[in-house]
Amino acid sequence: MFDLIKKLNLDICFRCSQKISKIEELSIEHKIAWLNSNNPKELHGFCQDLLKDEKLRLTIGTNARKMVAERFSMDKFVNNWQDIFSKVTN
Repeated sequence: MFDLIKKLNLDICFRCSQKISKIEELSIEHKIAWLNSNNPKELHGFCQDLLKDEKLRLTIGTNARKMVAERFSMDKFVNNWQDIFSKVTN
């Protein structure tokens, strides 16, 4: 299935526009904005899918944890503040 996604050029995250290069990175939140949905039926359906599919739960949890660690590390936080202070003081 992932090969088909790549052949159809659907291996791009709709949120960050980055290429999804490995099947381990592929998850539903790359293709469907379920967290931002205002549709209760859509959210209910996604919750049902999560309850039924342990692999999906583990993949989403693992990828979310990895994304948070990469995007919000202490080093990035400190570097961002240093950049801001540098711009303000120059």
